[in-house]
Amino acid sequence: MLGDAGKGMNLYVKGTHRMPSVNLLLMLSKKHMRNLRFASYTSSCCASLGLEMHRIADRKSSVLQLKSKAKASNFYWRSERSPLLAWMLMACLGIRVGETTTRTSVRMDWIFRTSRAFKIAFLQGLAESDGSASYTGYARITSWPSAEFVAQLLRSLGVTCSVAWKRGRLCDVAITIDQAASIRLFNEEIASERYARMRQMVDARRLRIWPKYIIDMIEKLAKSHKTPEITRHILEEHGIFIRSGSISRFLRKKPKPSSYFS
Repeated sequence: MLGDAGKGMNLYVKGTHRMPSVNLLLMLSKKHMRNLRFASYTSSCCASLGLEMHRIADRKSSVLQLKSKAKASNFYWRSERSPLLAWMLMACLGIRVGETTTRTSVRMDWIFRTSRAFKIAFLQGLAESDGSASYTGYARITSWPSAEFVAQLLRSLGVTCSVAWKRGRLCDVAITIDQAASIRLFNEEIASERYARMRQMVDARRLRIWPKYIIDMIEKLAKSHKTPEITRHILEEHGIFIRSGSISRFLRKKPKPSSYFS
């Protein structure tokens, strides 16, 4: 509810017996077919609360989102409307009538008094929505305007994290891939692209000294590939993880061939 899910709210009308009610809307890109698994998992979570959530007709992205053919359409899921979801939004997330998670930070001090397992479960839901695992060796959660809350929640688990500004906003919370794996930041049951990439990096070999064939490969690939692509190639071909930042530093320090003039 803090991440990808849209919240369609039916506001309480004073003087009537109607209670506020909410339904969840989940629109996920067809760029990654594993999003179907994510949506099905979310649907089963709703079912465990006695709420129905069904896949409905796919929808095209807005004009602003049509940057590539991969984003031409989305899977679309919708839950039934329920006062229970409204209670979760207002009482658990602390979002009042008229506020949205897009513009208002959640008010969830109660979660710091819950179990470690509950905190991780909450972070998993958020990471599967707004998280990423990059070849820099870091996992990130982008959560404006609740970034500081997310950072505090991670620190309560003993995780070291950093918070970065992006476009004038405090929004990116980053932890190392190894720490992400230690708290199971991405859900193995969903087995998303993020989870697969995290496991691939964590399970790979790490080298203190690069052998000549790796150096030759980096120099060759650098002529036509960006550093994250070089990291991915070495990871997939040889099961060796070298951070893209380490490759960038190597290429910057590598002496350039001298120029000779005749």
